Amino acid sequence: MSFTSTVTVLPLFVQQLGGSPFAIGLIPAIFNVGWLLPQLLTAPYVERLVLKKRFVLLVSLNERIPYWLLGAFILVAAQHVSNTVLLIAFFATLIWWCLGGGFTATGWQDLMAKVMPLRRRGLFFGTQSAFGGLLGSAGAVAAGYLLDRYPFPTNFALCFLIAGACMSNSYFFLALTREHAQDPSTQTVSHGDYC
Repeated sequence: MSFTSTVTVLPLFVQQLGGSPFAIGLIPAIFNVGWLLPQLLTAPYVERLVLKKRFVLLVSLNERIPYWLLGAFILVAAQHVSNTVLLIAFFATLIWWCLGGGFTATGWQDLMAKVMPLRRRGLFFGTQSAFGGLLGSAGAVAAGYLLDRYPFPTNFALCFLIAGACMSNSYFFLALTREHAQDPSTQTVSHGDYC
């Protein structure tokens, strides 16, 4: 994720495309709405699923595909389209990516709670955060190198493609998760109650 950081890399990309401060400010707004709002919509559905993994794998493709498409689009089309078209493509894929994460989040959290023994959850999430932070720091250094080393917009395309590769790698490991059927919640909760 550090190759496409919403606080450094993506604002710089929008700025170099000539985006206004308003356009740059849209990035965290889209990220937050895309992450939080879909969770309210999917929570009642996910709660009733006997198996969560299939849902998570299917929906989380929407977190991964946009990186590949945007990186490829920039490499292939950047010389042939205007910066405005690149900005539109960027924001369309950003919305797709953020909504993909939001629609996946509840299912993923439920899946982790289901397959991770209660006494191991703290260790799991602590280890995940520690290694994620270390790898994120290395990714930030690597992204900085790519942004300095290659010309615009190839440098950003490489960042998006590497992020896509890393996300695809995580998808592989997610697919290895072993899940056992579990009785879903029989209590019906309305969307309003989740809100």
